[in-house]
Amino acid sequence: MSKRVALSLTDEQRTELNQLTRSGTLPARTLTRARVLLLADRSQGERRTNKAVAEAVGVHPVTVCLLLHQFDAGGLGATLHDKSRPGQAPKITGDIEAQLVALCCSDPPAGAARWTLRLLADKIVAQSSLDSLSHVAVGDRLKNALKLWQVQSWCLSKPSAKFVAKTEDVLEVYQRPYDPARPVVCLDEKSKELHATPQGALSAKPGRPRREDYEYERNGTRNLFL
Repeated sequence: MSKRVALSLTDEQRTELNQLTRSGTLPARTLTRARVLLLADRSQGERRTNKAVAEAVGVHPVTVCLLLHQFDAGGLGATLHDKSRPGQAPKITGDIEAQLVALCCSDPPAGAARWTLRLLADKIVAQSSLDSLSHVAVGDRLKNALKLWQVQSWCLSKPSAKFVAKTEDVLEVYQRPYDPARPVVCLDEKSKELHATPQGALSAKPGRPRREDYEYERNGTRNLFL
């Protein structure tokens, strides 16, 4: 790795890297690598040393050297993104996850007030071909599968006879045949809180939504009639 790499980007590569650095949605590692390549580029007349690039981006000079060699060997894609690393196949497959969800929704075993993670893991091992299963892995999978932090609410009202009668009147109007001389107009109302952005906003562009600072000012509420 003693060979010094002089990086020269094409116009297409510079455009792609500039778009990546402005996106704000990529991993920090990818954005850092993109900035290193832009600063190390010599196609625009700049000739920064690896040390100067490292200080500007906040990395070690050896990191800059490694990235330049990666670019020289594999191109832009190989430098920005790591190769996928083979690992152990997950024990909890889709079938196992379905069994876990079904067990959680069933009655607990005799002598237990509820299903625990360890009971679930032991039950899955007993009824599958798995040799072992960690209760931690069970908890992680159920957390994503069931989303136990989410709560749905509903309202069961007790309508009076007057309410039922008015509801039937409305439904009867909806069922009338179409008449262009007498159109049916439906009205709905919604309250909306008005926010101002003191720091301003960046307009939306193709492939990028409108972006605003998280701080805002309240400007009262308005009722929207639709």
